[in-house]
Amino acid sequence: MNKAALLSLGFAFTLSALISGCSGGAKPIKLLKGHHDSIRTVDISPDGKYIASGSDDELILIYDAESGESVRELKLHEGRINRVIFFSDGKRLASASKDKSIAIWDVETGRNLENIFAHDDEVNDIAVNRAMTFMVSVGDDAKVVVHNLGDVKNPRMLDGHERAVLAVAISADGTTIFSGGKEEGIFVWDVETGQIVKKLMGHDRSVNSLVVSPDGQWLVSGGKDMTVRVWDVASGDQKGLLEDHLDDVSTVHVGGDGKRLASGGRDDQIFIYSFPDLEAGPQIRRSRKGIYAVALSFDGARLVAGSKESFCKLYSLADEGE
Repeated sequence: MNKAALLSLGFAFTLSALISGCSGGAKPIKLLKGHHDSIRTVDISPDGKYIASGSDDELILIYDAESGESVRELKLHEGRINRVIFFSDGKRLASASKDKSIAIWDVETGRNLENIFAHDDEVNDIAVNRAMTFMVSVGDDAKVVVHNLGDVKNPRMLDGHERAVLAVAISADGTTIFSGGKEEGIFVWDVETGQIVKKLMGHDRSVNSLVVSPDGQWLVSGGKDMTVRVWDVASGDQKGLLEDHLDDVSTVHVGGDGKRLASGGRDDQIFIYSFPDLEAGPQIRRSRKGIYAVALSFDGARLVAGSKESFCKLYSLADEGE
């Protein structure tokens, strides 16, 4: 394992660090405004044209990534927005809410295409496979639900969790589901059979965020134990451990080209690493507001972050344009 995976980069900050700070080449370039409360979730469309955000104010905003201007406001949910994700073709967006529902939207028109009610409690996370044939949702009701996108009225429930499920991801080939939450281990499911095939043990507290690398080789997890862990998808072995955060890791994301990993936490910090070797890269410090969500652009050159502040911040990273 690279030594960067074992080295803690925590800092003691002085009062001068109450304002946002960046190191290693990260540069704030735009504030994305329009929300009135904390930003829980962000995503960047695969072509880099749009940025989507969801907030405690129950709104989803879509921004033009170049200008930073809000171009669409999506209002339907009656609870905070916990997750927004673009489909792999960038034409649709899915959202999950505290109101127990999932919605699917047309990105260009903002039209609501589907409303899905399959949970008995808050929906915390969703993932869509690359082929866009199915979606998986997880929630506080301990359910993992598989939705056939050709027939969303007949979902399939996967039984195994006993407590709230906070995070979900799908393997690159669409054959495996990963889920984690407020109980021990990351659950690994076979999509076809709906059975648990293994559990990945390492985090000793809640698993808050999961993402699979674009090449399908690695699973990245972030947890309440303040760690980011990298797992070999094929073997289930833990291959990397990052212990730089000083509080819960809220969010992890890998850029579409698979060359950068970003993590954000309640310690108000964002760490960026080269991937999969985990060499430390730019670091971003926000203003004591706690990071809820980060997303990297496909090429890893830009990062958008959402926090307890009512706006998103877009950053340029050091080697943008390479």
